[in-house]
Amino acid sequence: MVAKPAKKKKKLAQPRPQARKKPVAPRKMAAAKKSPAPKKSAAKARLRQIEERLDNVLRSINEGIYDWNLADGTIYYSEGVQRATGMTPEAIRTPEDWHARIHPADQPAYDAALVDHLKQRTERFECDYRFRALDGSERWARQHGIAVRDKHGRALRIIGSTGDITELKRFENALKASEERYDLAMQAATEGIYD
Repeated sequence: MVAKPAKKKKKLAQPRPQARKKPVAPRKMAAAKKSPAPKKSAAKARLRQIEERLDNVLRSINEGIYDWNLADGTIYYSEGVQRATGMTPEAIRTPEDWHARIHPADQPAYDAALVDHLKQRTERFECDYRFRALDGSERWARQHGIAVRDKHGRALRIIGSTGDITELKRFENALKASEERYDLAMQAATEGIYD
């Protein structure tokens, strides 16, 4: 038997020393992980813009918003309601506080409009009525609202707007009086004229 020459052992290539990876800067890591913080701040900015727009619209029509929780009897009146009606937060803390300020002759119409809406006879609640202002004067309000209902149709809350329409009512009354005077004048002018 012939001896085989010993094989030369191949030198294994030594791995090159790898260059050390530079640590990722914290700001680059933050950019890599999409943080919800920019989305939250953008959403907050958008919400502020919407609230500002709503406030400006309500101010332009001299109204404010209310949110009446029918289950527990609490109500929220915005600063706009207070501004439009001249009421203070202390003067209108509850729905009963506001109802007590409605002129007694207008309370039945107000109550009927509210009940009709709660019983789903109307698509929305709407009523014009006189109310007693803080200084004791009589003013006019227009109130709109819509019921938020559960799956059975039962009203849980009414959300809407209230505003002072005293100037509008004065104009309407002046116009009505003018039309009545005109009709009387026309009747008087035609008296004594025969066909």
